Amino acid sequence: MELERFRIIIEKSLLSYGFLSLLLVMETLQEEEEYELCSVILSVLKEHSKKYNLVIPLKYNKEAIEEMKYNFMKYHNLSGDITEQNHKQYALDILTEIRKESYL
Repeated sequence: MELERFRIIIEKSLLSYGFLSLLLVMETLQEEEEYELCSVILSVLKEHSKKYNLVIPLKYNKEAIEEMKYNFMKYHNLSGDITEQNHKQYALDILTEIRKESYL
């Protein structure tokens, strides 16, 4: 498996869809015991956090969801509930791309 190509997909997905979608992808990959891929996702999130001096949640939980909702209300004036549903669809889109690329 070419992890560098996987990393590129994850980096692109972070910029396109945001951290919550990647946390959902990582949760799915953990359930599938794809720990090497989870490690790449964590690495990308940590590097992005450090590069832009951000605090990015590293686990999909209530706090991560609330952080996302707050940011979308504050910066985009969008409903957090609708955005949460969008992130679930984005996670499915990312997983589809990963599967298409034969990583799973």
